[in-house]
Amino acid sequence: MERANVINSFLSKSSRARFAVCGRPTEDHDRLGHEQLSKAMFSVATRPTIKGFTINSDLTKPFISYLAHELLTRLEDYYQPILDACGFPPMDDKAQMMFRVVEAVVDIIKKRTERQISINTVICELGQKNEVGLDRKNLPYDVKQGMFGLLGFLTMLFEIPQPLSEKKLCIEKPVEPLILPTRKPLSNTKLPMGVLLASFGIFIPSRRGPEADSLNTWPPKYPDSVNLNTSVLNAYALTKIGKLKIEWSERFGAHLIFNRNTRTLFLFRFPTFCALNCSREGELTLFDHIMDDWEQTDSTLADANRSMFREALLSYRLIFGQNLDSRRLFRFQEKKRASKDGYTDQLLVRLCSNSKDISVMSEDHTLYEQAFYDSVIDFPHYGPRLEILQRRDPERWVLIWIVLMLTIVTIVLSLVQIGLGACQVRLAQVQVELAKRALTEE
Repeated sequence: MERANVINSFLSKSSRARFAVCGRPTEDHDRLGHEQLSKAMFSVATRPTIKGFTINSDLTKPFISYLAHELLTRLEDYYQPILDACGFPPMDDKAQMMFRVVEAVVDIIKKRTERQISINTVICELGQKNEVGLDRKNLPYDVKQGMFGLLGFLTMLFEIPQPLSEKKLCIEKPVEPLILPTRKPLSNTKLPMGVLLASFGIFIPSRRGPEADSLNTWPPKYPDSVNLNTSVLNAYALTKIGKLKIEWSERFGAHLIFNRNTRTLFLFRFPTFCALNCSREGELTLFDHIMDDWEQTDSTLADANRSMFREALLSYRLIFGQNLDSRRLFRFQEKKRASKDGYTDQLLVRLCSNSKDISVMSEDHTLYEQAFYDSVIDFPHYGPRLEILQRRDPERWVLIWIVLMLTIVTIVLSLVQIGLGACQVRLAQVQVELAKRALTEE
């Protein structure tokens, strides 16, 4: 009901009638939000597919509908200054207006003529679309903050807090140890978007590849890797034996971060976001454009990001899907905790509770489910995080393996003892039978 009140507060009666009482959009807005946001953010239509991994509209539409609602709930607090400053005419249907703003912003970012595009540039070009001239050097602070917040929403990397600061770009307290600084000068909106985000720290994991001095040799030399053991890294072992707690996050960058101090493993609750970002081969998504580091070619950037998103998809299978006890743990406990405002990502349910083998394509080979993974070859992006998770308590795991080995030895000795006892009983039976025969012959 709270979500419904937020939406109803800025919708006219005619538009309000098209929304359900629970705050969920009707079929018209659901279809509108799905088409516009899906094409704008992910460059895909209503039925995206990934080679080797089937994603249908039944999985994607609820997620896009959820994004549409999240966009609307932020309108008054964050995005209204953008509408006012950039000359968007008032409309009764605020939802339709906000979707148009997102489409226009995405169009500017994707069709930029200069490689290094900033938030200030996006705001000015957005005004030009409506024939409004804006001074790039004197943009209102709330417009800059609103566009910065929209950037965080479109990438699902961060949130900005209220009230908006007149001097600082702020993000909500991040997941430790993911990002350290949370404040930067407001003037940084003149920086390229990728550079601006990088100034806050590491939002997404970097890719590990061949060592620089071996690029001209064959085979290339890779950094030392670790065998990732699914019997150690599954959710049941992590929570029941390792005594970790799982925290579900709306921030993609927090996925697989382990906080040693609180013994918390953070998992991204929306794998559909990952699936949509790697469902188009050879075409840059909005995430690719925003996270452009200005050094890689477009094809290399797109391949790296698609590899990262596929690794994220496979990690849900590693943590939950490949282990029976972990699948049960998800179905009976974590599924409810992974929900956000009543919405549960259906792809998350499929990945974490389905026992059927699911393969996820990497850029050069298929990553099939297996008992052991190579942290460099199979997880070039998320390998370091999984290594930290696997090595989180070396003393604890040494003790566990010692106990396990002692238990096995004890069981073996018990079986040997049972066998010896059975042999003794059998020998006794034989002796009795021989004695009976001797007496009979006499």
